[in-house]
Amino acid sequence: MKLFYLFFILLATWAIPAFSQEASQQCSFLKHSEPVWNAEYMEDQWFLVRGTGVDSIKNDIHALVEAWNELSDIDVSLIEIKTEYVHIAIPESDRLTQSSGTSGAMVTLATLVYTLTEHPVCNHLFLDFEEGDHAEPGIYSRADFLDSFVICY
Repeated sequence: MKLFYLFFILLATWAIPAFSQEASQQCSFLKHSEPVWNAEYMEDQWFLVRGTGVDSIKNDIHALVEAWNELSDIDVSLIEIKTEYVHIAIPESDRLTQSSGTSGAMVTLATLVYTLTEHPVCNHLFLDFEEGDHAEPGIYSRADFLDSFVICY
């Protein structure tokens, strides 16, 4: 049994750097200059890619919301900033919850969460919208999407 574990550890040690190097190469290829995070699907994987323009506005939550609204087809509104989370409303959520499919909703939520949590005080978002087939309201953080995306900084 110990031999099996040793083999597994050696295999994992060998495979992880190869995946990381490959993902790193793909991440560098996907770089963009927008002030938001984008999602890209390539070779059976989703990538979340940080726009280099985020640095110039990351300390201003209003600017992050404005940038999101300019570049997304789903508008959001900043309701309030609390100690535990930032309350964000999505007033017209049909596109998110009904017509974008499960993957489309996941991509929208992930890019929104990663974009707005660039603000140093914002670690969690309370996303307030009418629940639908593909998304539900609630508190979201970056950790909610780590299993679904390769994260490219």
